[in-house]
Amino acid sequence: MYSIWKSFVNYDCLDAIIIREDTAPVIRRYNKHGIRSLWKLVRPCHRGLYNHAIKNGDEVVRAFIALPLPSEIQQQIALAGEELKRSRAQIRRVAPHLMHITLKFLGEISSDQTGQITAALQTISSHPFRIEIGPIRGNKKRDPRVIWTVVSDEGQCRDLADQVDQLLEPLGFLPEKRAFQPHITVARVREQHPDLNQIIASLPQTRFCFCTIDRCILFRSDLHQDGPVYSELAGVRFE
Repeated sequence: MYSIWKSFVNYDCLDAIIIREDTAPVIRRYNKHGIRSLWKLVRPCHRGLYNHAIKNGDEVVRAFIALPLPSEIQQQIALAGEELKRSRAQIRRVAPHLMHITLKFLGEISSDQTGQITAALQTISSHPFRIEIGPIRGNKKRDPRVIWTVVSDEGQCRDLADQVDQLLEPLGFLPEKRAFQPHITVARVREQHPDLNQIIASLPQTRFCFCTIDRCILFRSDLHQDGPVYSELAGVRFE
């Protein structure tokens, strides 16, 4: 469901309408004839920075901060969600190697911001900690749009998300308003079908694996026709 976040602003003589979609606004830009010419996902506080980067030819990348998972845990989660293939709903499953725990989505950032964020992440205070994974459920009971695994710990994920918010707020990134809930996305639902809730209920409803988290990573996300490609820009190891 779209909602208007802010009405028409001007970008280099192009009118833009900003619409909130999920957690990030979408800037859709139109020329004077009403033809859409460009769209970008950005954080609300970085519209000016994004525009500045475009003018100066700086590289702008889509980025997020997350906790990576061991490959064997990614495979276990994918296997646990295998039954989703039986649903007649249109579902896009997340490739195992892309599974992670998101701490903060940053949107579009410039090369200068990448350096600032990297420096901020080095001051994170944490030790390696254990998480337990499961059950698998929808983000809501009826007609879920996202299917994820619950992540349980002793509060470390939430503490890390809070630290990231506090460290990045001076850099212009707004703190998250919604309560942080650690999870690992398994699939996204494009079109509902009545059988989906029943199949989700047949998936593991208890904690089915565990692992140790010992790193926090700033990831770059490049969108391609066959799905995103994540690459590590910077990171910090917990000691």
